[in-house]
Amino acid sequence: RHTISFHVTGVLTCALPISPFPRTNYIVQHPPLYYAIAAIPYKIASLITDDRWYHIRATRLVSALCLGLLVVVLFRTMLDMRVDPAKAVLLAMSVAFIPTLTNLSAGITNDVFLALVSAMATRHFIRYLLDHRLQDAYLCALWLTVAGATKMTAWIMIAAMVAILLFELRLPWRRWLLHAPLISLVSVLAPLWWMGRNLYHFGNPFYIGITDSVKAALPHLTVEQFIHADSFFYPILVSFYG
Repeated sequence: RHTISFHVTGVLTCALPISPFPRTNYIVQHPPLYYAIAAIPYKIASLITDDRWYHIRATRLVSALCLGLLVVVLFRTMLDMRVDPAKAVLLAMSVAFIPTLTNLSAGITNDVFLALVSAMATRHFIRYLLDHRLQDAYLCALWLTVAGATKMTAWIMIAAMVAILLFELRLPWRRWLLHAPLISLVSVLAPLWWMGRNLYHFGNPFYIGITDSVKAALPHLTVEQFIHADSFFYPILVSFYG
């Protein structure tokens, strides 16, 4: 059996078997924007030290920073909604007490980054509904496509928000026919690129990397069996402190 060796924290050398069978990346449904950004502190840390302990914690800074920025964005959004500043502070800070969010903000995950860019899109969405400035409609669409470049689950939000934006476009019909397609195009640039990439490589624009054997087994599993079969749930169940 073939093996590969790697160095762990400068002390141990381990050997892992290499599977002779091809394996698709199960997390391929995630577009790469967050990972491209998280690679920057990882690269900087790797230039300073070879200790993986620091590499991991430097990369986690992205999620931690995103949680702090999320509080600021929510605060600014509520000020835009004419909420009293004192109440806005308390409401914005309350998001940091959601256990799942604070837990994820200490990890290498695209979820907190997605929450931040979604909050940015929501802020400009609300500003447009309040003041009907065309600039906010385009900024909302821009942040929506950023969210779409972060995770495919954001695509549902894109469809909903853009539909409301187009409905709320208070423009003469000729200007509406100009700006409605442009706003729609800006919002779906990243999803269209990712779907094209999946279509080129996998023949399926919505490819998510789940093998046929897993697909076939899922409908026949009980909830308890699925939790035991899918290791994704194990660390959540043993680590979640909510």
